[in-house]
Amino acid sequence: MDLEIKTPHNYLPYLVKHSKNTDFHPIIDIINSSKYLYILTADSSIYISTLREFWANAKLSLQHKKPFLITSTVNKEHVEITVQSISTMFQLEDATGMETSPKMNYKLNS
Repeated sequence: MDLEIKTPHNYLPYLVKHSKNTDFHPIIDIINSSKYLYILTADSSIYISTLREFWANAKLSLQHKKPFLITSTVNKEHVEITVQSISTMFQLEDATGMETSPKMNYKLNS
């Protein structure tokens, strides 16, 4: 069976300023200077069969009643996902990180 790419995950952001996107220049500046630039621009293929196999075998481990580890098997390989592994993989340099995200209030223009 051929690997099928999960297409919606394979689009990269367009972070170049030009005259047709001037409204977005401040956002582009923020993203380009953000620690999330790598994670937003990493060009990695995600395959549907691998994704399905991962979640079909996934187990969540709790510590102090909070999730801290997801384990699974993909192609007979043991996989572990932790906050630290995500931080390392995507070069976030925040392995100790926050436990929750701050609440953000946005006002939409009508």
